[in-house]
This record gives sequence, C-alpha cells and structure tokens, in this order.
Amino acid sequence: SLTSRLAWDKSNRLAGRLFAGLGLVGLVGAPLLPQPLGFQGMIAGLLLSAVWSIVESWRVWRIDPDRVRRA
Repeated sequence: SLTSRLAWDKSNRLAGRLFAGLGLVGLVGAPLLPQPLGFQGMIAGLLLSAVWSIVESWRVWRIDPDRVRRA
C-alpha cells in the first residue's frame, strides 16, 4: 500500500473501523463472557480484522490507476 495512496487510505480507514468496533464489542462482552472464550474471541477478531484490511489494501492497490510503479 506504500505505492498507492488510495490503497493506504482505504485499508487504514477499514482497519480503524474494524478495530474500533471490536473494541466496543470487547467492552460489552468482557464482563459477560467466560474469560477463556472472551480472550480467544478478541484474538480471533483482531486477526480477522488485520487480514481483512491487508486483503482490502491489496485489492484496491491492484485496481488503482495512480499507483507508483517501481522499476
């Protein structure tokens, strides 16, 4: 995403929304869920959010006509 400003912006906006939503879910779910399950759910959510934002970055980078081409 360093060669495409559009991919950088879109993937970081997506990651910000996903991580903020996960944080809100964690605030509500932490006192309600049994702890091994709650912790594992948060880790799974973090990994899923990270992979989703990486895939989005690659997808947008591929179709960005203004990306910088390296030699």
